[in-house]
Amino acid sequence: MLALRRIPRALLPRRRLHLETWIHDNRDSLSPPVSNALLYGDGVLKVMLVGGRHGNARTDFHVEAGEELFFQLRGDMRLDVVHAGEHRSIPIREGEALLLPGGVPHSPQRFPDSIGLVLERERASHELDYLQWYIPGTTELLYQESFHCTDLGTQLKPVIERFLASPEHSTLTPRAPGVLQEPAAHPPGLLGEAFDWAGRVGGLGTGVHRVLDSEFVVTVAV
Repeated sequence: MLALRRIPRALLPRRRLHLETWIHDNRDSLSPPVSNALLYGDGVLKVMLVGGRHGNARTDFHVEAGEELFFQLRGDMRLDVVHAGEHRSIPIREGEALLLPGGVPHSPQRFPDSIGLVLERERASHELDYLQWYIPGTTELLYQESFHCTDLGTQLKPVIERFLASPEHSTLTPRAPGVLQEPAAHPPGLLGEAFDWAGRVGGLGTGVHRVLDSEFVVTVAV
């Protein structure tokens, strides 16, 4: 006799999504300050669309322990980071991708009418994300909050609003030394440049190929 085993709902295939249709129907819902929508969030991989008609308006820097994969579907963006004690800007143009190492403070700058896809992993129960602001022109912390991340699109806005209402924002003066909790140390890996996705996979022969191999293992079937 054949025994049928019920497959847990979490293991069933996720719903299919036509990206162009979703973008057309929901572009106006991607609104500042974050302009972020979580497409898939109930598994280990978190998939987000970010951008929209108005871009975003962010001065904060996000820090998490895991890597993030940025892929620009439409238009260009700029990823501002703090790396090796310095501010740096990395352009990511339409059709390009960038794998950001964990532990790198980053501030995605989305231009109007641009759309990007962002992949992150689920956070472990003990992990905290950080949202940081710096004293202008320096890498000295001005304000910071930590939180356990489940949906950036909904969790960042209240933190940003609290910063905008804070005395740190109005005076550009941080709290007394020692009040700000430093993030757990996650030594950032090598910070590369964005690469042309089509150019990287276009010359691959028939078969399954690894395109990225780090915390994210990204394969392409040709």
